[in-house]
Amino acid sequence: MFPGYVFVETSMDTYDFLNYVKNLRRTIVNPIKVLKYGDSNEIALKWEERLPLMNLMNHEWCIKTSVGFKENEKIKIIAGPLIGHEGKINKIDRYKMRAWVEIDMLGRKSLYELGMQMIK
Repeated sequence: MFPGYVFVETSMDTYDFLNYVKNLRRTIVNPIKVLKYGDSNEIALKWEERLPLMNLMNHEWCIKTSVGFKENEKIKIIAGPLIGHEGKINKIDRYKMRAWVEIDMLGRKSLYELGMQMIK
C-alpha cells in the first residue's frame, strides 16, 4: 500500500527514536528518512490518520485481499478489509486483482492500491 515505507509502532519517545534511527543509518546501505509534519519534530501519525489504516489491517498488521462481486453496477464486498468501504472504491482491475480505494491519509485524500478478488 505504501511502497518503500515502513511504519513503526514504539513506546520510545521522539528523541530516543530519532537517535535510534540516526545510529541505524550508520549500519545499513539503504537510506532511511523519518517523515515529519512540516518543520516540526512531530513524527507520529495522528490518531485520525492511523484509524483508517488500522481498520484495514488484521491482528497481524497485514492488509489481506478482499473478495467481492458486482451486482446491478454496484460493488458488494463479502470478505476482507474493504467490507463497508464499497463507496470508497474508485477502480477495480479484475485481472490484476487490485482495487484503488480513496483514503484520507497524511492530510490529503489519495488513492491506495489494495488486493481485490472479484468472484462474479
